Amino acid sequence: MAKKPQTSGEWAGSSGDRQDDSVEQHDSSVNDVTTEAKKPKKTLEEKRADFSRLASSRVSRAIDALSALNHLASTQSYAWDVEMRDKIFHAIREKMDNVEQSFIAAETPTDGRKNTSKRLSFRV
Repeated sequence: MAKKPQTSGEWAGSSGDRQDDSVEQHDSSVNDVTTEAKKPKKTLEEKRADFSRLASSRVSRAIDALSALNHLASTQSYAWDVEMRDKIFHAIREKMDNVEQSFIAAETPTDGRKNTSKRLSFRV
């Protein structure tokens, strides 16, 4: 296979060139961050459109996940007891309450602090 001749803007393959290339990429990413900070604030209409788009997607995924849990109710395929079932629904209700409280808290004035608690795992 014939090699393509290099132009002055192409990477030559030496280790010195690779270091320069990575520095250039790093420098450009710093400029990107500066540019992003100068974006104009979103209008109320844009914020509502973003909320609607994201909420639709996330609620659909949550409903799909709950539908998948529905399959676990089959006693022909799975062995579970009342305690295990209660743990599942307690965890779901607790998280739903937390999410609802987040929406309620967002309606009231705050001092700028965020209170988030992320449940990383669940065990039956």
